[in-house]
Amino acid sequence: MKLKFTYLFLFLFSFQTEKVQAQDTLVGDLYFGLWRAGSFYDQPAKVKKSMLNYFETVSRDSLQGSDKELVDRYDVLKKHDLLESPYVQILLEKDSVVYLYLPKKDYKKIKIHKLETLEKEKKKIVIVAVVNLLGADAIKCERLISVAKVDGQTYMREKKFAIEDYD
Repeated sequence: MKLKFTYLFLFLFSFQTEKVQAQDTLVGDLYFGLWRAGSFYDQPAKVKKSMLNYFETVSRDSLQGSDKELVDRYDVLKKHDLLESPYVQILLEKDSVVYLYLPKKDYKKIKIHKLETLEKEKKKIVIVAVVNLLGADAIKCERLISVAKVDGQTYMREKKFAIEDYD
Protein backbone atom coordinates (compact mmCIF):
# COMPACT_ATOMS: atom_id res chain seq x y z
CA MET A 1 0.00 0.00 0.00
CA LYS A 2 2.80 2.37 0.94
CA LEU A 3 4.55 1.67 -2.38
CA LYS A 4 1.34 2.40 -4.33
CA PHE A 5 0.95 5.74 -2.50
CA THR A 6 4.57 6.64 -3.30
CA TYR A 7 4.02 5.92 -7.01
CA LEU A 8 0.77 7.89 -7.01
CA PHE A 9 2.49 10.86 -5.34
CA LEU A 10 5.41 10.73 -7.80
CA PHE A 11 2.97 10.48 -10.71
CA LEU A 12 0.98 13.50 -9.52
CA PHE A 13 4.13 15.44 -8.63
CA SER A 14 5.48 14.91 -12.15
CA PHE A 15 2.69 17.13 -13.47
CA GLN A 16 4.17 20.16 -11.71
CA THR A 17 5.34 22.46 -14.50
CA GLU A 18 6.07 26.14 -14.90
CA LYS A 19 3.04 26.56 -17.15
CA VAL A 20 -0.12 24.59 -16.47
CA GLN A 21 -1.73 23.09 -19.56
CA ALA A 22 -5.50 23.30 -20.14
CA GLN A 23 -7.29 20.47 -18.28
CA ASP A 24 -4.27 19.25 -16.38
CA THR A 25 -3.28 18.32 -12.85
CA LEU A 26 -1.81 21.12 -10.78
CA VAL A 27 0.51 20.41 -7.87
CA GLY A 28 1.73 23.43 -5.94
CA ASP A 29 2.20 25.08 -2.58
CA LEU A 30 -0.21 27.53 -0.98
CA TYR A 31 1.39 30.97 -1.32
CA PHE A 32 0.70 34.07 0.74
CA GLY A 33 1.07 37.34 -1.18
CA LEU A 34 1.11 40.72 0.55
CA TRP A 35 -1.35 42.31 -1.85
CA ARG A 36 -4.35 40.26 -2.88
CA ALA A 37 -6.34 41.45 -5.85
CA GLY A 38 -7.73 38.43 -7.63
CA SER A 39 -11.52 38.76 -7.53
CA PHE A 40 -14.38 40.57 -5.85
CA TYR A 41 -15.07 37.65 -3.52
CA ASP A 42 -15.96 38.85 -0.03
CA GLN A 43 -15.35 42.51 -0.94
CA PRO A 44 -17.64 45.35 0.18
CA ALA A 45 -20.09 46.69 -2.42
CA LYS A 46 -18.33 50.08 -2.43
CA VAL A 47 -15.00 48.47 -3.38
CA LYS A 48 -16.65 46.36 -6.12
CA LYS A 49 -18.37 49.40 -7.60
CA SER A 50 -15.18 51.46 -7.61
CA MET A 51 -13.09 48.67 -9.16
CA LEU A 52 -15.73 47.83 -11.78
CA ASN A 53 -15.81 51.48 -12.78
CA TYR A 54 -12.02 51.48 -13.14
CA PHE A 55 -11.88 48.26 -15.18
CA GLU A 56 -14.69 49.34 -17.50
CA THR A 57 -13.29 52.83 -18.17
CA VAL A 58 -9.49 52.49 -18.11
CA SER A 59 -7.64 52.98 -21.37
CA ARG A 60 -6.10 49.57 -21.95
CA ASP A 61 -3.66 50.85 -24.59
CA SER A 62 -1.65 52.85 -22.05
CA LEU A 63 -1.33 50.15 -19.37
CA GLN A 64 1.97 48.48 -18.54
CA GLY A 65 3.39 46.07 -15.97
CA SER A 66 1.25 45.08 -13.02
CA ASP A 67 -1.61 47.40 -14.09
CA LYS A 68 -1.87 45.56 -17.41
CA GLU A 69 -1.68 42.16 -15.66
CA LEU A 70 -4.51 43.16 -13.32
CA VAL A 71 -6.77 44.35 -16.14
CA ASP A 72 -5.96 41.26 -18.23
CA ARG A 73 -6.90 39.05 -15.27
CA TYR A 74 -10.14 41.02 -14.82
CA ASP A 75 -11.01 40.40 -18.50
CA VAL A 76 -10.36 36.65 -18.14
CA LEU A 77 -12.41 36.40 -14.94
CA LYS A 78 -15.29 38.32 -16.48
CA LYS A 79 -15.25 36.08 -19.58
CA HIS A 80 -15.40 32.93 -17.40
CA ASP A 81 -17.89 34.34 -14.86
CA LEU A 82 -15.39 34.14 -11.97
CA LEU A 83 -15.39 37.75 -10.75
CA GLU A 84 -17.11 36.72 -7.49
CA SER A 85 -15.20 33.45 -7.01
CA PRO A 86 -12.81 32.82 -4.14
CA TYR A 87 -9.19 32.10 -4.99
CA VAL A 88 -5.82 31.25 -3.52
CA GLN A 89 -2.35 31.86 -4.84
CA ILE A 90 -0.29 28.77 -5.69
CA LEU A 91 3.48 28.61 -5.98
CA LEU A 92 4.42 26.29 -8.84
CA GLU A 93 8.09 27.08 -9.16
CA LYS A 94 10.37 29.41 -7.20
CA ASP A 95 9.19 32.41 -9.26
CA SER A 96 5.89 31.16 -10.70
CA VAL A 97 2.72 32.07 -8.80
CA VAL A 98 -0.76 31.51 -10.24
CA TYR A 99 -4.28 32.31 -9.07
CA LEU A 100 -6.44 29.22 -8.48
CA TYR A 101 -10.18 29.98 -8.55
CA LEU A 102 -12.30 27.44 -6.71
CA PRO A 103 -15.84 26.71 -5.60
CA LYS A 104 -16.63 28.05 -2.11
CA LYS A 105 -16.80 24.55 -0.61
CA ASP A 106 -13.23 23.83 -1.75
CA TYR A 107 -11.98 27.28 -0.74
CA LYS A 108 -13.16 26.61 2.83
CA LYS A 109 -10.85 23.56 2.97
CA ILE A 110 -7.86 25.79 2.20
CA LYS A 111 -8.63 29.08 3.97
CA ILE A 112 -8.46 27.44 7.39
CA HIS A 113 -4.67 27.38 7.09
CA LYS A 114 -2.99 30.50 8.48
CA LEU A 115 0.50 31.73 7.57
CA GLU A 116 1.60 32.32 11.16
CA THR A 117 0.64 28.79 12.23
CA LEU A 118 2.32 27.17 9.23
CA GLU A 119 5.53 29.13 9.81
CA LYS A 120 5.54 28.27 13.51
CA GLU A 121 5.01 24.55 12.80
CA LYS A 122 7.49 24.60 9.85
CA LYS A 123 4.77 23.23 7.57
CA LYS A 124 3.39 24.07 4.15
CA ILE A 125 0.19 23.23 2.30
CA VAL A 126 0.47 21.19 -0.90
CA ILE A 127 -2.55 21.42 -3.18
CA VAL A 128 -3.38 18.93 -5.93
CA ALA A 129 -6.24 19.74 -8.29
CA VAL A 130 -7.59 19.05 -11.75
CA VAL A 131 -7.62 22.45 -13.45
CA ASN A 132 -8.27 24.43 -16.61
CA LEU A 133 -5.85 27.15 -17.68
CA LEU A 134 -7.80 30.34 -18.37
CA GLY A 135 -4.99 32.82 -19.11
CA ALA A 136 -3.44 35.80 -17.29
CA ASP A 137 -2.13 33.43 -14.57
CA ALA A 138 -5.74 32.47 -13.74
CA ILE A 139 -6.59 28.79 -13.34
CA LYS A 140 -10.00 27.31 -12.62
CA CYS A 141 -10.19 24.36 -10.23
CA GLU A 142 -12.42 21.68 -11.73
CA ARG A 143 -11.81 19.16 -8.96
CA LEU A 144 -9.82 19.54 -5.75
CA ILE A 145 -7.95 16.27 -5.20
CA SER A 146 -6.10 17.02 -1.97
CA VAL A 147 -5.02 19.68 0.51
CA ALA A 148 -2.16 18.28 2.57
CA LYS A 149 -0.15 19.81 5.40
CA VAL A 150 3.44 18.58 5.07
CA ASP A 151 6.85 19.47 6.45
CA GLY A 152 8.42 22.40 4.61
CA GLN A 153 8.65 26.14 4.27
CA THR A 154 5.59 28.23 3.51
CA TYR A 155 6.47 31.03 1.14
CA MET A 156 5.12 34.52 1.04
CA ARG A 157 6.10 37.59 -0.95
CA GLU A 158 8.66 39.44 1.08
CA LYS A 159 8.30 43.14 1.59
CA LYS A 160 11.35 45.11 0.47
CA PHE A 161 12.60 47.77 2.81
CA ALA A 162 16.04 48.79 1.59
CA ILE A 163 16.42 51.26 -1.28
CA GLU A 164 19.20 49.20 -2.82
CA ASP A 165 16.71 46.34 -3.30
CA TYR A 166 14.97 48.44 -5.96
CA ASP A 167 18.00 48.78 -8.26
